[in-house]
Amino acid sequence: MPYHVEVTQRADQDTNHILQITFLRWGGDAKRRYTNLLKRAYRQLESNPYGVGTKSVENSPPNLRRLPLRNINQNKGLNRVKNPPHVIFYRIREPNLVVVLRILHDHMDVATQLNDQANP
Repeated sequence: MPYHVEVTQRADQDTNHILQITFLRWGGDAKRRYTNLLKRAYRQLESNPYGVGTKSVENSPPNLRRLPLRNINQNKGLNRVKNPPHVIFYRIREPNLVVVLRILHDHMDVATQLNDQANP
């Protein structure tokens, strides 16, 4: 049974910021590629939030997981995002609900950025 993906306001703000910076630094084509990558990531979470490339977050409340965008299967060639540095943090809630909490750069302090959002 497929999961429903719900995106929090903070994750939506993260997405907008990521896409804005991508556009400013690398242009419209790069923004389109990153947008497509995020869509693929959400489709993967809809089909299996426990799937390949996902991990539980150590030393965190139960059901908090992470999906690095670099683990998303992309087509080879020009439409690829090379080494995407962001990670989707999400919680799995029943029945069949994935709540995307944040999308963070992999060098950010996760504990500080997630603070109270990681708690059930």
